[in-house]
Amino acid sequence: MKKFRLFLIFVASIIIMTSLALVDHNNYHWSNNSGYYLVVISMIFLILSMLLSNRYEANSERQS
Repeated sequence: MKKFRLFLIFVASIIIMTSLALVDHNNYHWSNNSGYYLVVISMIFLILSMLLSNRYEANSERQS
C-alpha cells in the first residue's frame, strides 16, 4: 500500500506543477484562475493525507 501512496504523491506533485504552469501569470485574481488554485489546494491536501497515512502505518507496524 505504501508504494501506491508514494505513486499518488508523485502524480499529485506533477499535477501541481502543471496547474502552476497554466495559471495566468499576468492576472492572479481568483476569478481568472480559480480552477487552477483549487487543484493546487486539493493536491496539497492529498499529499498531506498520504504522508500522514504512511506515518500512521509505520507507527502501527512498530507497535505490533
